[in-house]
Amino acid sequence: MRKTYETVIQIPITYEDFPLGYVQTAELPEKLRITVSDRGNVLLNYRMTRRFTPISFNLEEPLANEMTISTKTLETAIQKQLNASTQIVRIRPDALHFTFVELQKKTLPVKLDDRTVLAQQYIKSDTIEINPGRIEVYAPKNILDTLQFAYTEPLIIKELKDTVQKTVKMKEIKDMAYSSPAVNVTIKTEPYTEKIVEVPVTSINVPEQYILRIFPSVVNVSFQLGVSLYDKVNASSFVVAVDYNETLNESSQRKLPVEIKKQPDKIFNVRINPKRVDYLVEEKE
Repeated sequence: MRKTYETVIQIPITYEDFPLGYVQTAELPEKLRITVSDRGNVLLNYRMTRRFTPISFNLEEPLANEMTISTKTLETAIQKQLNASTQIVRIRPDALHFTFVELQKKTLPVKLDDRTVLAQQYIKSDTIEINPGRIEVYAPKNILDTLQFAYTEPLIIKELKDTVQKTVKMKEIKDMAYSSPAVNVTIKTEPYTEKIVEVPVTSINVPEQYILRIFPSVVNVSFQLGVSLYDKVNASSFVVAVDYNETLNESSQRKLPVEIKKQPDKIFNVRINPKRVDYLVEEKE
C-alpha cells in the first residue's frame, strides 16, 4: 500500500449572475485554498504542472441581504478537476459571506475625461459631441447621492488635427453599473488663424449735458479663431467702450481704458490696440 500525503492547492473562483438590481459589497476571496490527500507523485503533479480552471459560483436570487454559504457545496466542482484517487480534506475559507445592497437608479450627464492634445495651430471647432449624452447609473444610494456626472475613461490622443470619432468606455467604479457600457465621442478640429478688425469706440455713462470725445475714435481688435469663422466675424461682432466715470478717477492720467463689452463666442487671445485713448469732455450748447 503506497503512502499518502497532504498538500495545499489553490483554485481560482469567479462570481457570476448575481441578482439583477443588486450589488455584492462584501470582500470575497479570489482563490480557494484546498487541502488534498493522495500519493506523492499525484500531489507533485498538482503543484508543478497542473493548471486549474476557475470555479464559477452562481447566485441568481438572494435569499437575504446577508448570506453565508458553505464552500463544501463546491466540492463536486472541485473534485472534477482532481484525480479520482484524490481526497479533499478541507476547503478554506470554509464559507463565503455575501452582503447584497439594492441598487438605485439615477440619470446623469456624461462627462468625457478629455486628455487629447491638439497639434500646433489647431483648435476644437465645436463642442465635443457625446452620444448618448445622458445615461442611467446604477449604484447604492449613498454613492449616487455624491454624483453629478457619469465619467468616461480617459481619452488620450496626441497631435490631434483630424476630426475623430471614438467609442470610449465608461469609468469602472466599484459597486456601480451603467445603462450603456460606452459612449460615442466626436471631436471636430480645424486650423486657426488671426484676424484684425477696426471697431468704433462708444462711450457709456455720459451725463446728458456732456459730450465725450474719444481720440482715436476707433481701435484695432485682434483675435484668433477657427478658419471656418473667418468670414463670419467682423467689426460689428464687437462692442468696445470707454466709461465716462473713469474721467472722475484721478489716476486716469488723461487717458481712458478701452473695454470690450461684447464679443463673439469661439474666439480667443483677444487684444485691443491702443488699450487706452485720449478724451475730451465738452458741455452741450
